[in-house]
Amino acid sequence: ITLSGRCSSTPAQKQDQERLLSRVRPWLHRELQAVLAEQDVTLIVDLCLGLLRKLGPVHPNLAPRLSGFLHGHTGAFLRELRAFAASGLDIGAFDRRARYALPGGTEPPPLHPESPLPLGTAAAIGVAPLGQPPLASPRPLFFESCPDPSH
Repeated sequence: ITLSGRCSSTPAQKQDQERLLSRVRPWLHRELQAVLAEQDVTLIVDLCLGLLRKLGPVHPNLAPRLSGFLHGHTGAFLRELRAFAASGLDIGAFDRRARYALPGGTEPPPLHPESPLPLGTAAAIGVAPLGQPPLASPRPLFFESCPDPSH
């Protein structure tokens, strides 16, 4: 499934999906450790990857399936996940280039690149090279083929 919800089933799209999921894995690990205040999050990372592979990042059933362990952080976590996945960047580059907006639309002061903004305090509004506005449209994300041919 692509970010827009369309099915993707070509071998090249499946290969793109697996590359994306490999890139997302370390991000999931880091963010889940922060949200859950746990060191060993391997099982939950694998669960998230399985859900992403099956449902894609925008499926309406994704949030309810993650909320059992993310609780009140589910919405912010999914916004960050979608922003990271769509960026095409590795964690370090994303952390350096992500732009955030605090409630009320103001931008927080720059953080040290190794010090990510605490989850839930701001929402990613885009990702761009430093000193440039956020990207207008993220590149598509590909996820596993839909079992339902009507998609």
